[in-house]
Amino acid sequence: MTPEERFTKMENLLHAMMEHQAGQQQLLQSQSEEITRQNAGIRDLIVVSRTILTTAEKLVASQDKVTEQIKELREAQAGTDERLNILVDEVNRIIRALGKNGTQ
Repeated sequence: MTPEERFTKMENLLHAMMEHQAGQQQLLQSQSEEITRQNAGIRDLIVVSRTILTTAEKLVASQDKVTEQIKELREAQAGTDERLNILVDEVNRIIRALGKNGTQ
């Protein structure tokens, strides 16, 4: 191989290596941009998940309040039912007493 052929071969090899290096740099740049986009997406998902968790916590707290209010209403209703039963019994007793007095 002549010195010119060797020089041409080395030149071609260096040129091929530079092209390969440029391709690798473009690939790295593309991957870096994709990673940046994915990181931004992940940050957005974190914000959304925090919002959902906060909302879920508020809903649970609200549900607990409603459950407590229902419990209080049931207790109040039980007291009302008891007083109503006493009233019905008293009215029945009065009606029976009047019925006995009226028939004598």
